[in-house]
Amino acid sequence: MSESLRGVELVDDINAEAEGYLPGEEWGGFGLIDFYPIVHFRSDHPESALVEKEYEYVKGLGVPIKTFRDGDVYLVDGPREQILT
Repeated sequence: MSESLRGVELVDDINAEAEGYLPGEEWGGFGLIDFYPIVHFRSDHPESALVEKEYEYVKGLGVPIKTFRDGDVYLVDGPREQILT
């Protein structure tokens, strides 16, 4: 959803292949949101420790970030945006 997927390689296997998709790396995102979403942030999730590394990496890039714990919902209603927990 963001402009770039850089940082996700610290959490997810970038060599994984999904049926119906060509192998290779694609780092460009759709740019539908103007921030980088950090999911599973400080949650009781097996990847949470890796997400801390992703968070620090993306923060170091100076990219706008929003963090989401498991169960959070990002709601956009016109100009109003909020994270519901």
